[in-house]
Amino acid sequence: MEPKKSTLTLRLDEETTALIEQLKQKTGRTTASDLVRYLIHNWDRLQNQYQQALKIHTEEARKLAEMQQAFTRYVEAYERMKSICLRE
Repeated sequence: MEPKKSTLTLRLDEETTALIEQLKQKTGRTTASDLVRYLIHNWDRLQNQYQQALKIHTEEARKLAEMQQAFTRYVEAYERMKSICLRE
C-alpha cells in the first residue's frame, strides 16, 4: 500500500515567488515543491543553525563593544596625560 499523498496549492504574489526562487537557488532545489519538502524536513536543524549563528554574532558584537570601550578609555587617558604634561 502506498503512503497517502496530498496536494497543496499556494497562490503567491510576485515578491514571494521571487523569494522562493532565491531559496531554490541557495538550497540547490529545482522545484518549489521540493523546496517546501526540504524546509519542512530540515526545520529543526535550520532553526538550530540560526540560533547558533545568532549566538555567535551576539557574542562577537559584545566583544567588539568592549574593545571599543577599552580603546576609547585609552585615548581619553592619553589625552588627559598629554594635557597634564603641557601644563607643566
